[in-house]
Amino acid sequence: MSIKLDQLKRTNRRKQLLKKLVTKLPRLSKEAFFGQEENDIFHKKVIVCLDQASLYKQFEEKNDKENFKLSINFIKKIPINELTFEKPLLAFFTGNEVEFIQIGLKEVFDNLLFLSDLNEFHSGKGDFILVEQNMTKGLSVEITEYQIEVYVWGDVFKK
Repeated sequence: MSIKLDQLKRTNRRKQLLKKLVTKLPRLSKEAFFGQEENDIFHKKVIVCLDQASLYKQFEEKNDKENFKLSINFIKKIPINELTFEKPLLAFFTGNEVEFIQIGLKEVFDNLLFLSDLNEFHSGKGDFILVEQNMTKGLSVEITEYQIEVYVWGDVFKK
């Protein structure tokens, strides 16, 4: 496929994602997205941060449904007032890309199931990745083949 066609398809996937997001989060706009190139650079940097992140917690694998429940319950139990994110971005898996969208912490936690469905976390195809815009901190919940792994980097939690 041509590069131009790939870019048009990606633009369309981003529009569709935004359209779905604003059904529950009407304050979001296309400004919540990075440009495509900027997003790809950000994604590469997040991968480097994840490679250097510390394993925070690990759960034994059960089955897909149980793994999702365990993961969501872990995220739900995080006291939002103990998190230190100022400009958080949430990862969304769309086709071959990962799109990062600036979204408030309260919106993430108030709409956790809706967002986990949209970002493919619910189906096990994507991870729950919340990262500070300046990349100084992040939280990732990943359902792997054998377990659920929670990684953090930076000062995610207040001390």
